[in-house]
Amino acid sequence: MHKFKNVAAILMVSALILASVGCGKSKETTKKEKKEKKETSAEVIEKDETEEEATTSENEEVIEDASTFDAAMEAMSQDFYGYVQEKLGANPDKIHETDAAELTKEMAYSGKYYALSDKEEPRLDCCVFDSEKEALNRFMDEYYNPFNETFKPDMFKGEYQCVLEEGHGYIVVNGTDTCTTIFGDFYRSGREVYAGVYYEGNTIVIIMPKNNVKNERVEEVMKLLGLPTADGENT
Repeated sequence: MHKFKNVAAILMVSALILASVGCGKSKETTKKEKKEKKETSAEVIEKDETEEEATTSENEEVIEDASTFDAAMEAMSQDFYGYVQEKLGANPDKIHETDAAELTKEMAYSGKYYALSDKEEPRLDCCVFDSEKEALNRFMDEYYNPFNETFKPDMFKGEYQCVLEEGHGYIVVNGTDTCTTIFGDFYRSGREVYAGVYYEGNTIVIIMPKNNVKNERVEEVMKLLGLPTADGENT
């Protein structure tokens, strides 16, 4: 009987040892699996972050490209002298600033008026209003509405852009027979004209031919300043 107890005791000890070994192995496997899962999760997170950074970078490039016009207009409203000198190499003595309240009654407004008077360059005017609402009203009343009321696309020969969005807009034409007088009666019909009027926030910029300056130079100045051209560039 005593011998049986010893055998039973041995069997019980052996079972405990095996159970202990089995548990130890299971514990090691669990740790390994957790480690692998943790590493896999880290790789997935890192991959997602990399893809997100790439997407963000692409979006930033798109946003930068799309804001060329807005950035140009803001630069001219903040520092017309510096921007025109930098982009066109203009003589600072040919750039003039006037209190807009001193302009003729039809043109007067509250703000600043800048003009480039170089005879070798196109007409370049920049109207910076104290009020964004006044700038919008001027653009709508003197340019956008009259253009849409009188422009005849079936008669016009050339390229043009007419855009109005929240906070900005522009009208650019390159051709003949616009049938509109927003750039003067002289170019209403029969004469080729390359001209543009641009509105952004509190600023309106006008570029058009002057003296014997060729249309090619008008377009070149638009491009150098970062403003939309008749074929849709810099939009």
